[in-house]
Amino acid sequence: MKHKKDSFLDPLENYFDTYLPVAKRLSAATITSYKAAFRILMEFMYIVKATPSNKINFEILNSQVITEFLDWLESERGYSIATRNQRLSALASFTIYAQNRDFGSASLFMNNVSKVPKKKASRAGRSSFTRAEVEVIFDLPNASTEIGLRDKTLLCFMYASGMRAQEVCDLTVGDVQFYPDRAGINVHGKGRKILIYSGIITRPI
Repeated sequence: MKHKKDSFLDPLENYFDTYLPVAKRLSAATITSYKAAFRILMEFMYIVKATPSNKINFEILNSQVITEFLDWLESERGYSIATRNQRLSALASFTIYAQNRDFGSASLFMNNVSKVPKKKASRAGRSSFTRAEVEVIFDLPNASTEIGLRDKTLLCFMYASGMRAQEVCDLTVGDVQFYPDRAGINVHGKGRKILIYSGIITRPI
């Protein structure tokens, strides 16, 4: 279906179908998060502004509408300030892509998004486990069984390396290298960045 020239739906489709997964190689979870921002933006435009998705264009999405959308997320949807800022970041990311492909229409949209500041949120203090709490966690798996031993090994591995659960799941045999005095791990982090973790081997493998 062909959209109107000034509609932002065509570049938006290309942005999600090709640019993010192929050019940027973002993870499926990140792309899903970005999609959620635009899906709920369209919902806002339809419910509050009586504008269906096929009528949305760059000109309509001025700084006032964007601010109203973000305020609506907080007041009507109960979103936190952090999530509000994430939605704004998703819009800002798309403006760069859209401007590079349709400067005349999308540059105004970029300027409008850039005028909307992020909200400051109070930072929650970091929580951490005590040594006793860590020992309790490590004792949860039954190490006398194969599955329990596997789970305990994974917990110790994550604790020692600081890796996320998904990063551990993405590891392959080739990502782990053993040397005489240490071991190295190629960690596939967010944005498919490869981070190298190196640890000293304190006991025979």
